[in-house]
Amino acid sequence: MRKSLLLGSVVILGATTMQALPTAPQSLPKQTITKISPDGRYVVCEEYGVMMITDLETDNQYVYGPESESDMHFYTSGHGKAWSDNGIMVGNTMYDGCPEYWQNGEWHTLPYNADRTIYLTGINADGSMICGIGSVLASDNLDTLVDVVPMIWTLGEDGNWSQPVILPYPEIDFTGRPNQYVYAHVISDDGKTIFGHTHDYSGRFNFPILYEKDEKGEWSYRMVAEELINPNHYEFEDPGEFDMMQPNPETYMNDEQLEDYHDALEAYYASGYQQEYYPDVYDYMTDEMYARYQEDLAFYETKAMEFNELLEKFYINFDKLTYEQPLFSMNVAYMDGKGTMAAMRQDRIVFDDTSIPEGPSQSFCNPYIFDLTTGESAPALIEGVDKFTPTAMTSDGTLLAYGGKLASEAYIKLRDKEWLPLYDYIRSKASEEVKSWMEENICHSFTYMDTDTGMAETYENLPMLGFSCASDDLSIFASSVDTLWDLQDENYSYGYIIPLTGDSAVGTVASDGNISLKALPGAVLALSGKTDVEVYDMQGRRVFAAKDAEGNINTGLASGIYTVKATYGSDSCVIKALF
Repeated sequence: MRKSLLLGSVVILGATTMQALPTAPQSLPKQTITKISPDGRYVVCEEYGVMMITDLETDNQYVYGPESESDMHFYTSGHGKAWSDNGIMVGNTMYDGCPEYWQNGEWHTLPYNADRTIYLTGINADGSMICGIGSVLASDNLDTLVDVVPMIWTLGEDGNWSQPVILPYPEIDFTGRPNQYVYAHVISDDGKTIFGHTHDYSGRFNFPILYEKDEKGEWSYRMVAEELINPNHYEFEDPGEFDMMQPNPETYMNDEQLEDYHDALEAYYASGYQQEYYPDVYDYMTDEMYARYQEDLAFYETKAMEFNELLEKFYINFDKLTYEQPLFSMNVAYMDGKGTMAAMRQDRIVFDDTSIPEGPSQSFCNPYIFDLTTGESAPALIEGVDKFTPTAMTSDGTLLAYGGKLASEAYIKLRDKEWLPLYDYIRSKASEEVKSWMEENICHSFTYMDTDTGMAETYENLPMLGFSCASDDLSIFASSVDTLWDLQDENYSYGYIIPLTGDSAVGTVASDGNISLKALPGAVLALSGKTDVEVYDMQGRRVFAAKDAEGNINTGLASGIYTVKATYGSDSCVIKALF
């Protein structure tokens, strides 16, 4: 167990009494925000191995970092869903991977073999399961050439964490060669589904993979969107290893012939490499020896040609795939809370023609969405934007991304809806005070010189939110952006906390006339009097209803954000509740 550190010292700033989540936006100079907890309480800033966790309810800040240049403490959060609903964040506290989770201002180490390099990636809603990746050790007794494999930890009823369990995984890639890595990134809320990706032998291709736990508690895996893997069905016959040695004519001579040949070579060297002294090796062989040598040489050359043709075909087909199938980025993988939808970043390379090119003409990137229930998959494109990257996904499947002009614009895609600029979406929900703040702090007019093209472009009132994430109910947004509008600004980057008010915010209690409604932990509703209750998920579907309910009602719903309506006669209350 390790306390919070800033270069070896604990730093806790701000108030110590509990207060409400912020209602006013904040600008944080030099803060690179990477994560926000599902309830919007905690914000994580990370840069060069230094981490700051801010508690927005108390204003407390926990800062961690190395004590010196030689200190190997290097703090990172998980690549997938790093926060549980009950305030646990998974991450690593060493440069070479030490699996730890953070809770209430303290780091806790999970059980692991110190000889193994481990990185934690995700945690489920109630904080009872953690996934990650770990290096393979000889002690694992695994007959595999895969270097890194997926792992899970489970919290026992005694409050202790299990040793890491290696999940089943595909050892072979689509070419028949060993995968380099197999990743587990995100766990569903109920801990029964894990989304990740494989990393092929070459290191060029990443493909989505889904792990599922059955009723017996046993895990299995299946590749997602298999139609995207080698879509044109190229054959990749393994050429194997060519271990034949080219015949050496000297091995066909007897000792006397070999001695005469070496004497002639010495004379050639002594002459200063004069051509008239150069010995022809074949002159020192009998006709029978020469014929046998030529026969063996012809056999070798035939086998070498067959091998090279097979090898050339292998790599020609392999290179074709670079522009014939989607390329997915490493470590960019997200999934909704129910394990029904996932997203990765697709990298696209467009060439000038269909022949095998010497180099790409243009490259693009965008999110790629997978429907894990139907098997359907498709790129999630924005008209006019050719480079943008997914940054977060909420439990209900809302996807955020950044890119656009100067990679500074942010976008939001509500589930089953079209993309919207995040700036416009927030303004549609925000108060007038927040709108004014955004115009003053988010929008910038400037001229920027692109060092790659050497061209200057002028921007007017460009909204710059950059890398963005959000609480599960979309009541609090967090963003980070570089100060491209003022390269002289010593802050070099800004983090933003933008809370929404009104209908967008999560409430826990409401009352009207003869009724009161309160959301309690464990998906429980506290009601006064006999009340009709309806609960809707974020897609507007009614997922629970009760007539004449009173007291504490256990809805049995999974973790997530819900709209709850209570009605008694002419009185009614509506809240958004985080279970």
